[in-house]
Amino acid sequence: MHENGRIIDSIGDDDGSFSPERAGATQLLEILKMCYSGEYSYSEIKRKCCGQGGLAYSQRLTDRIADYVKFIAPIVVMAGENEMEALALGGLCLLKGEEKAKIYTLPSGKLL
Repeated sequence: MHENGRIIDSIGDDDGSFSPERAGATQLLEILKMCYSGEYSYSEIKRKCCGQGGLAYSQRLTDRIADYVKFIAPIVVMAGENEMEALALGGLCLLKGEEKAKIYTLPSGKLL
């Protein structure tokens, strides 16, 4: 979270809220059932929670969301991790002068 150009809260890569790729805070008992089912390896379970566990990987959820918003414009669901592409395009906007860089500081006034 940001406030007046300052980062006031952050979360690590392996925790946090629900996102298109992350399962976020899920019901632990369902995850435990999957872990002990014998159907999945550790790396498969990890991938289901981080990388394939969010909005874009649930057909039922994406269909319901599309039903609510399809009147606005065509819907395209893009599963995958597109953060690096987004960062690169953001950097390109800076280099082209289309946007100005923001400088974030800690409450102590130190630059991040």
